Amino acid sequence: MFRTFIAVAVLAGALAVCAPRALGADPTPARANNDPAYAALRTVALSGETAAVENLTLTRDIATLTFKKGTFHFLAPVEGKVVGAVFTGEGEFRIAPVLEVEQRHLRHLSAARLSPTPSAAWSSASPTAPTTS
Repeated sequence: MFRTFIAVAVLAGALAVCAPRALGADPTPARANNDPAYAALRTVALSGETAAVENLTLTRDIATLTFKKGTFHFLAPVEGKVVGAVFTGEGEFRIAPVLEVEQRHLRHLSAARLSPTPSAAWSSASPTAPTTS
């Protein structure tokens, strides 16, 4: 009985591999890189549309982004949907890790003693990396 099961499994595997070729189908599956949506995402550019903002705050989970003053430059739509934007201006990022292990890890990565609500400020006019406070 065990030998019969192995023989059936081997035969099923061989059919799965050989049947598409025997029927004239392309044996190589379509790759995601050939999808027009993926190609459009890889070559995305700015659309020319902009939106000026001042004191816009976005909060998600334990992180808060505050766009103090600047401009969003929107990416060209992909399949009719705007998939991103580039912000130029001044802003602030705050994160408040809940777990002590996350707080320690963040302190370790920043190589500085952080306040209970770590933040990073940025300015598009600044040639340096974001500052941490």
